[in-house]
Amino acid sequence: MRLSCEVHVVYSLLASQMTAKPVRAMLALGVKPDPEASTVPSTMRTSRDAVLLLCTGKDGQAKKYRVRNNVSRLFTKFVSQGKATIVFTNPSHQLCISKADPCQLQKFLRLLGLNIKPTEDKSAFASLSELPDPAALLCSDERPKLKMTITKRQNYPLRDGFPSTLETLVIQNCMLAKVDRRIMQLEHLHTLDLSNNRLKELPSLLSNLRCLTDLRVAANHLSGFPQSLCQTSLSRSLKALDLSGNRLTYLPAQFGHLTSLVTLNLANNHLESLPFSFHHLRSLRRLLLLNNRLHYLPSNMHYLHLDILDISGNNFTHEESVRVIQSRLGVMSLLELCARVMKCHHMPYENDFLPHILCSYLDACRTCMCNMPCFTCFEHCIGAVDSRRMATTAITDSKRYVPMEAFFCSVKCKKRYISQGYLLV
Repeated sequence: MRLSCEVHVVYSLLASQMTAKPVRAMLALGVKPDPEASTVPSTMRTSRDAVLLLCTGKDGQAKKYRVRNNVSRLFTKFVSQGKATIVFTNPSHQLCISKADPCQLQKFLRLLGLNIKPTEDKSAFASLSELPDPAALLCSDERPKLKMTITKRQNYPLRDGFPSTLETLVIQNCMLAKVDRRIMQLEHLHTLDLSNNRLKELPSLLSNLRCLTDLRVAANHLSGFPQSLCQTSLSRSLKALDLSGNRLTYLPAQFGHLTSLVTLNLANNHLESLPFSFHHLRSLRRLLLLNNRLHYLPSNMHYLHLDILDISGNNFTHEESVRVIQSRLGVMSLLELCARVMKCHHMPYENDFLPHILCSYLDACRTCMCNMPCFTCFEHCIGAVDSRRMATTAITDSKRYVPMEAFFCSVKCKKRYISQGYLLV
């Protein structure tokens, strides 16, 4: 068995000769080549044959360590981090292993442990092959696997699992109905592509992927995006999100918490409206909304600095003037005043500190075009806006003006934005 890792060799009796820093190495556990070994079945070998081979690219040479009754201690507390230490008696060396794949390291140490002391279990030695040539071993040095692509169901790793060093994982056309829980343990994962499967929901455990920057779940059966994922570490790490080709009918009000998003693809869904929290996505540069069922766009989208906006193929109505849907302007309640203060000062709130009904009230906030939060005291209007005001490049169905749903905190605010040409009169 072979293991690719970094090794720091410590000479216990002469500390001044220890290596300055860890070096890339290959470890191999096997038996010494024997001309007569071909006549001896593998099940008849004994533990005295087991040898550990350490081969580094520094000088091209290899160091051999006898295993049987020669390993005094094994330190395995940090195996999950790809680290371990093997202490030999003769010579008095310590092999400090690091940057190894935890799964492979665990198998390597388990096999090593079976060969340390004599045992009647011959199966412990059956899996040991002859030690390879050091030059060939260096050529076969396998770096930690950073990318894995699976495009066929029969290639899905049911038993072996996923290398913990993965940074990019692509699983397509495997008919997955649920996200594998083992994926949520890949702490170094940056890109996760689960497109062209049969996923019906995304688990909240995806928040364990603290390094995730690119999530692609296009062409699945998703009907919604979990509210819980909008309030986790993904709100700070996620930069690209592809939800195209699903069955989304709505987005949660907390969707605006994903403030690090740069690219958002919501094409080919069943969305009829967008949450007013969209104006918090200030990092967003590319927004694809084509082929949905949108009737209006939220007015506060003009706060976004979009480079590309595609809103073609929607059910936009033709608005020739500003139409008042509902007017609820008047004296504000104490609850509204407090809620506006919290929103204006960006005060954090969670269900652990506030009752759920108050958190829901704050999440349902509408925003006036002047950026003033509105809750129950507002004027609800429908108008039309020039698509060129929303993005550098706006792709529409040959219509320059698109309908927009606007909330105004006062009549004065409404007149000001109409006079400035934001809404078609």
